[in-house]
Amino acid sequence: ILSLTKSNKQKIKHPNFHFCIPILKNKDRLRFAIEKLIELGITNIIIYKAERAVSEKFNFDKYKKVAVETIKQSLQANLPVIKSIGSLTELNSFEGVKIIFDQNAEIKFDKNMIDIGDINYFIFGPEGGLTDKEMKSLNNQQKFSLAENRLRTETAIIKVASVLTL
Repeated sequence: ILSLTKSNKQKIKHPNFHFCIPILKNKDRLRFAIEKLIELGITNIIIYKAERAVSEKFNFDKYKKVAVETIKQSLQANLPVIKSIGSLTELNSFEGVKIIFDQNAEIKFDKNMIDIGDINYFIFGPEGGLTDKEMKSLNNQQKFSLAENRLRTETAIIKVASVLTL
């Protein structure tokens, strides 16, 4: 017999932040990025197939298990929503601002440049970067750089999540 003596409701910390991650060639790097996003309180993750992606497959069951393990480890109650889209152009059917991280962008990313009340899609490229076609295909977009040097995809993801959440 079990009786509930106390309950706590944990609010979703960043409901308007959606991180769009390409399927990466190295599955360990993808897992690492997803774990760190969840640890930092990001609960909306969109996986997409980039034109320059080497890998084609994404195992949802495996990453759902990773998400459960990570929320337990980081003492969180909200299971992240991990979904998949076929390509970046599908984001045009989602309302919100599309924020692309591009090494050649002239404006350096700063948390104060975005409205955290808006729905924001943070878009990261694969190992070979986004194609011009992919970048031009997105409506309602802004472009930012993260560093003067080139960052690996998972490093860029963690940097943006840290800037936004800490």
